[in-house]
Amino acid sequence: MDNQPWAANAQQLYRTTVLEASSRTTFWGPTSNFGGNPSDLHSGEKQPGSNAPRPTLNQSSVQRRNGLDRNVLDLDPNVKSHLFDIYLKHIQPFFPVISSYSIQAYPPTPLLEAVICAVAAKHRLAIASWRDLEYTRRFIQEQISQMFSLRAKYEPKIQTVQALVIACARFEILNKDYTDFLNVAITMALMCKMAQDLKLDESLRANEDTDDTKFRRQLWKSCMFMDVLKAATYGHAPNLHQDYWIGLDRSLLRRRETGALSPSDIAFDDFVALACHLERIIRSLYITQRSETSKLLGQITSIFHLLDRCQKLVSSHLHLYDHDTSRALQMYVHNNRLLIVLGVKLSELGEGPAVSELKGIMEQQRELVVHEAIQTLSWLDGELTHSPFTEMGFILYFVSRALLVVVSQLNTLGTTSAQSSPLVSKLLEATESGRSFSDKLLELNRWGVEWYQAHTIRGILGRINVESRAPVEDESQQVPQEVEPNFDELSMDNMWATEDWEALVESCGFDAWIFPNFESTL
Repeated sequence: MDNQPWAANAQQLYRTTVLEASSRTTFWGPTSNFGGNPSDLHSGEKQPGSNAPRPTLNQSSVQRRNGLDRNVLDLDPNVKSHLFDIYLKHIQPFFPVISSYSIQAYPPTPLLEAVICAVAAKHRLAIASWRDLEYTRRFIQEQISQMFSLRAKYEPKIQTVQALVIACARFEILNKDYTDFLNVAITMALMCKMAQDLKLDESLRANEDTDDTKFRRQLWKSCMFMDVLKAATYGHAPNLHQDYWIGLDRSLLRRRETGALSPSDIAFDDFVALACHLERIIRSLYITQRSETSKLLGQITSIFHLLDRCQKLVSSHLHLYDHDTSRALQMYVHNNRLLIVLGVKLSELGEGPAVSELKGIMEQQRELVVHEAIQTLSWLDGELTHSPFTEMGFILYFVSRALLVVVSQLNTLGTTSAQSSPLVSKLLEATESGRSFSDKLLELNRWGVEWYQAHTIRGILGRINVESRAPVEDESQQVPQEVEPNFDELSMDNMWATEDWEALVESCGFDAWIFPNFESTL
């Protein structure tokens, strides 16, 4: 095969887009499209011994781009069936965006099929070729670009909302490189607009409990969950607003009491409840104009009250969940408390008896935040790398926030005379746990959420003061010092060769709420 033009072109293009040789080359290599792999799922219309010339890489892309119907997903049926099976078994249970009812009532469109295949292809158990993944990504980007075309008619559809909410979970499906984050925000806004125009929120207040009402309610909650999580991740205001108790409507509570919900459904409801609480935190403490001190104190008290209720709600269901689900939910609670502490720190409270009482409460909360951050990082292990919550990037956001707390506290204790040795030891163990977790993410050799967050973690570790760092025997394992990035050299051509990612993360203003304001917070 090495003598074939298509193989040489594909191998050259493949090497320029991958950091280094991947352990999944067997499944993701360019030759797997043509039966060169024993695990190849393609039907292989042309036999290897056929005299017909093999299509080149450029010819294949031209045929797909200029086909009779550009809106048809051109994937091998065997590959598509395998990827759908991966999605329904390993992703759908904890992120219920589609269901057996929705597939029948709202048949999947090519865009929804492409998104499902692309997300499933990123899963560690998927057998899919690199060509299939790249073609699917280009297909998704072209379909979404057509929606924003000036000539395109705005047509909100259930299937489009399903596709967009799934795609936003893996931003690499929408983006061309790691500097292109605008697509996620725009796509998220379109998804929320369609969800509102389709009146999915009315399903929360519906008296009947039909299959369609259940599905619409679940889809609305999925939009709420994803919108709030991405708003917190990228530092912009949420598009949707929902009252906390409407998110946990009475019908759902009754179904819990009667046992009508499975543990996975209850877990997703708990995630939505925490997302509603996070949305309240964002709107009250970060994106609104500062109100009067008395009103602000009332909002902070209400937020803490809701946090306690969320924590009790999650704790009452932990016995129903598996190991990874229970830890992911507790990480969410820890992250919400951290954002409350940071938001109050940035608020101008003024003076008064009530303010003095609140400051005393915040001192206790700060200590609790540090211990919860240490606990979050202590839960990182090899199994968590392959959990569904890591696969979709949900908990990686919480890990980076917890590591920021640990590094800030470690720098503070490392430069003062009154050090607490047990606490410093726990902080150092937490940083080592974070470093080990980032190494495991990089070992996956997958561009996307894992690659981005692994380098974000390394950038945070690079902020540790020299005197606070634990001794490292191997110099190659030390976190490099931050270097001012040269933005003239950052382009798609050398995006994989960039060595200044840690500095780029901070210089570009990512995590705008946390990075500039976290120094000396705790």
